[in-house]
Amino acid sequence: MKKKVVVTGVGAVTPVGINWEESWKGLCKGESGVDEIASFDASTFPVRFAGEVNGFHPPRILEEKGLFFTTEMLDGDEQDGADGTR
Repeated sequence: MKKKVVVTGVGAVTPVGINWEESWKGLCKGESGVDEIASFDASTFPVRFAGEVNGFHPPRILEEKGLFFTTEMLDGDEQDGADGTR
């Protein structure tokens, strides 16, 4: 039987920090993390501000923790029960 492990989170990833320590410090200093959208051209959208996360690179962070990063599509049978509720 092939075992699979799914990591569903790597800690706090927020607009004020990419780990829980940075996020907590930012919140305690009153930082909101909300600003004009800079990662793409939002000029055609009615709202042009958001809480963007900067400096977060999942593959690198997981590699530092000895883990790996993958994105894949699941077909209907695989997806059924993927959340543990088969």
